[in-house]
Amino acid sequence: MSHQKYRPDIDGLRAIAVLLVVGFHAFPEWINGGFVGVDIFFVISGFLISTIIFTSLNNGNFSFKTFYARRVKRIFPALLLVLIACFAFGWFVLLSEEYKQLGKHMSAGATFRSNFILWNEAGYFDNAAETKPLLHLWSLAIEEQFYIAWPLLLWFAWKKRIDPFTVCLFVIVVSFAVNASTINDRAIAAFYSPLSRFWELSCGSLLAYFKLRAPDRVFKANQNIEAFRNRFSYGDRVNHDVTAWPNIAAWLGIFLIVLAAWLLSSNSLFPGWWALLPTVGTCLILFAGPDGWFNRCVLSNGLLVKIGLISYPLYLWHWPMLAFARIIEVQIPAREVRIGAVLISVVLAWLTYRFIERPVRFGGYSRAKVITLCALMAIVGAFGYYTYKRDGFDFRLKDFEGKVKNLRRTQEATLSCKQAIPVKELTYCNMAEPSKDPSIVIIGDSHGNRLYENLASKYSEIGENLLQIGGGGCLPFWNVETGSPGKPNKCNEQMNPQLDFVLNTPSIKTVIFVNRGPLYIEGDDPVSARKYFIKDMSFPAEEDAKQIYKGALIRSVSRLAAKGKNVVLVIDAPEFPYNPLQCIDLERPFSSPFKQKPNCTISKSSVEWRNRNYIEVTNYVADKLGLQVINLQDALCDTKDCFALKDGTLLYMDADHLSRYGAKYVIERLWPHFPR
Repeated sequence: MSHQKYRPDIDGLRAIAVLLVVGFHAFPEWINGGFVGVDIFFVISGFLISTIIFTSLNNGNFSFKTFYARRVKRIFPALLLVLIACFAFGWFVLLSEEYKQLGKHMSAGATFRSNFILWNEAGYFDNAAETKPLLHLWSLAIEEQFYIAWPLLLWFAWKKRIDPFTVCLFVIVVSFAVNASTINDRAIAAFYSPLSRFWELSCGSLLAYFKLRAPDRVFKANQNIEAFRNRFSYGDRVNHDVTAWPNIAAWLGIFLIVLAAWLLSSNSLFPGWWALLPTVGTCLILFAGPDGWFNRCVLSNGLLVKIGLISYPLYLWHWPMLAFARIIEVQIPAREVRIGAVLISVVLAWLTYRFIERPVRFGGYSRAKVITLCALMAIVGAFGYYTYKRDGFDFRLKDFEGKVKNLRRTQEATLSCKQAIPVKELTYCNMAEPSKDPSIVIIGDSHGNRLYENLASKYSEIGENLLQIGGGGCLPFWNVETGSPGKPNKCNEQMNPQLDFVLNTPSIKTVIFVNRGPLYIEGDDPVSARKYFIKDMSFPAEEDAKQIYKGALIRSVSRLAAKGKNVVLVIDAPEFPYNPLQCIDLERPFSSPFKQKPNCTISKSSVEWRNRNYIEVTNYVADKLGLQVINLQDALCDTKDCFALKDGTLLYMDADHLSRYGAKYVIERLWPHFPR
């Protein structure tokens, strides 16, 4: 088993990987599947790390101390710099909630558990991914978790004389099975879990084992392919070129990677089976080696190699630059801003590589460096955790905080309410007087939660006890599931028991349905382009969202009405095609000359078009069953436009949720129409 020499083509492959990722993050409209660059990194990492481990084990000089010391010197310097820079910059520009979250992610990044934190955060009401400056550290966390577990597993197998080939194959099969079995109903888990990702790194490991243990087989395979080709050649021409297989492998590999980047998008169920494209493609390119023309002449090109050398710091820098630009602009930054962010990231990556990475990695005093780096990482992680526990140090930007105070969302669930309601799954649970039986219920998704605070106050004044329940992204209907492709909201588990409780509670006389109808019926979010589905579990063959919504609404209302409940349907507030937060000047210390404020209105005709099916279904059901309808748009629109801003104060907290002030504004104007 020989030692693996430096291969410039691997740095060229790293360059392709990082360019795909950066391109996807900066210009998703151009490179919609560029996120597969992360999978390329996974395979490369598994290949290189396993090459080191296999070689050391074979030579009898493997040392955990040496292995992990090298990892620390390779990973920690650039990561520390980026974490500290984000923490410092965030101090001046982030709201307390944003800075609190940054602290949590900083702590997670320093301890390589970002994937688990983001996995748990991936909920309906979580901050947009584009505004998390350390979001990208999830992949680094998975790599580090592999680096911790893999040497231990291989060392144990080596000591017990278990063939490493068997170990690699076992991990690949089990991990891929976890990935394939969870992608449809637990896509977020499949994306972030190391158990569903380790197979990609292990593919690189298996390749490393094969390349080191059986190089003669590669040579023989080349000869066999060449002989097969010559057999069908005309004349007596014999070609002794033995690069046939490397060339085939390299070209097929790059084809699979390009195919993945072209076919896939953020709406694809990934990783799943789709991840085979970049994973197998990368394995083929690595297997081809320097004998392949593509590796030798394209991937080993000087420019690609230089980009590959800075690929790690470039990966670390590019996302915080884009995320902070998004935060400052409160929208997708202008193209000029994104180009500038990428160029600055390249400069920072080169400076980091030249003056931080190389001196630390290759200089002297190794033991002192490792101890210092570990101590600094512990301190940075502790600072992040302290920031999280101190709620983001809200004393930093008092004027800034005051301007958006009314945007805060209401309490999702109180303990006193949960204790009073005998239902297990309660994302939302608020009750004006938990010690008393509820008389009126508002049930639905997060949009119903926005109305609770002001409605509860109004109803308390007339002696009614309002209960608000529901689930994020869930319709208030029996047996209906919703969610994004591969990411169901598990609404059946939440809404069925809640509706059963409402149905069987005699004290509840009135039920108010609130939900973001257009999202479910039209199937998309106008701001994030997120796709949404609605499925009637009672009639799974039905695929028309409008018919599913109508049928489930009729059945649910009819069941409640049969029990004597008075059901009221609320037509939701207009959605905006941008975040209305752009409408006010938040006076962040940093701003962009390209930032443009919208006029904070949307034409009523466009609102009516977006809501046409939603309003048609709502009015049809109301007429059919004799129900009252309350249209929130009556308070937010005139004959021409609908408004996101009133008297200098935002009516919305984002593109579709009312702010606290907006909810109060709507309830004050429409209160006479609400049932008593």
